[in-house]
Amino acid sequence: MGNHAPKAAEIADLFVRELVTAVAPRHPHFVVRTKPRADRQVRERLLSFGFSPIGLKFLPGFLFLRFHPAQRLQIGAIAGVHSIIGFAAQPSPVDEEELEALVRVSDARLAVGPASFPATGRPCRMLQGPLEGARGVLMGQQEKPLVVMSLTLLQRSIAVEVEPEWVGPYRPAMLSAIR
Repeated sequence: MGNHAPKAAEIADLFVRELVTAVAPRHPHFVVRTKPRADRQVRERLLSFGFSPIGLKFLPGFLFLRFHPAQRLQIGAIAGVHSIIGFAAQPSPVDEEELEALVRVSDARLAVGPASFPATGRPCRMLQGPLEGARGVLMGQQEKPLVVMSLTLLQRSIAVEVEPEWVGPYRPAMLSAIR
């Protein structure tokens, strides 16, 4: 029961825990890339630090996490973390609208398949259903339309099977106000 000097890992843990209190919705989501088959381990570790990581089954090896950019070194030091996606040694934020659409796809348990990036087709907006308001690219005209949704930062896309009545044309706000 003697006095022991804190190890570097314990100090890093304390630093991360203290910075978690600075995490608020004002910070964007960043992408944490995990080592192969380490998603669960990293997710549990982040949860123990008070973070709320988002994992999507159709994007294995990636977790989405709100944090202050000053925390990037401590998060990157967590066992199982491969890297934090960014440029010039700085984390790059995820487009929140794109991430929200993919989370809604996951939550709605819609049929999902692979798609190429960038997607080619007609821009569309979901008019109803669990993806209402989300943007995508309509692929062909099948009985059940496929809408491609992308995460630009990762240059990854998925094709989502939707109901025909959910899909409408995409009109940017300025153009729809003119018409």
